[in-house]
Amino acid sequence: MRILGSVVLELAYIANGKYDVFIDMRGSRIIDIAASMLIASESGAVITDENGNKLKKRLSISEKAIVIGSSNSKLHKKIINTINNNKSFDIKRVGIVSRLDKIEAVLFSAKLIQFLDSHNIDISIENSLAKKLSELNMDESTLDENIAKISKYSEGIANELHGLTFKDDYYRYATNIKEFDVDMVITLGGDGTLLRGQTKLSNSEIPILGINLGTVGFLTELDIENSFKKIDTILKGEYFKEKKNSTESFSWKRTFYSIKRSVIMTEKPAKMLNFEVRVDGEIVEEFSRWTYIIYS
Repeated sequence: MRILGSVVLELAYIANGKYDVFIDMRGSRIIDIAASMLIASESGAVITDENGNKLKKRLSISEKAIVIGSSNSKLHKKIINTINNNKSFDIKRVGIVSRLDKIEAVLFSAKLIQFLDSHNIDISIENSLAKKLSELNMDESTLDENIAKISKYSEGIANELHGLTFKDDYYRYATNIKEFDVDMVITLGGDGTLLRGQTKLSNSEIPILGINLGTVGFLTELDIENSFKKIDTILKGEYFKEKKNSTESFSWKRTFYSIKRSVIMTEKPAKMLNFEVRVDGEIVEEFSRWTYIIYS
């Protein structure tokens, strides 16, 4: 899967049999891969989308497609079946976790509740969010003033907030995150919000969709523009679950959770850390660092 960093080259390797399978679940630009798709197809390889359908996208710089390429049809069918085992359908229950220190995130959560409610989705929100929304309870003029302020630094968020009206009682959706019984959780914020939601969920298999309303957002999947159109597509089951590794780090009596990586550093700056790494009880490495990053 993109070992060489070039979709075109790797599809060509399907053509001459150096690769058995090539998969790009991110979506490749059609205009980039058109020639290599032709070469691979003429060699007898099978090139389709994630559902096993032939790629019939327009030859445009804006058109993208998930690409599944295989050197033989039997193997290709097996890959398609494997991928679709991770596909989900008809989401009926959604949990919402939001950062509370940004007014745009809180207002967006209200709009998301309104949107999901109109689609007859069973909604759960964390208790602190229900409290925050109930405290705001803006009338139409106050809401318009806040959206106007938001538009000065983020027109995209302001556009998504148009049509928002506050509900009478948000506490009816309130649930402890640990008790979320949902098909999917949507987090509104950055990586910190997503990680907070992930660590508090009692069921680690619940998929999380992050909408970037934070500062960094490396782990979040969606930007704010046209997010409701994208969520509508997801509710119809047109998405794939991607599994990510998580780590648990122990320090004295505390446990820290992370996705992908943990950073170990000293309490005081400019102090060296001495590390002893053991695998199955045997020392495999000793070294000193200012900081140390553990990747899972």
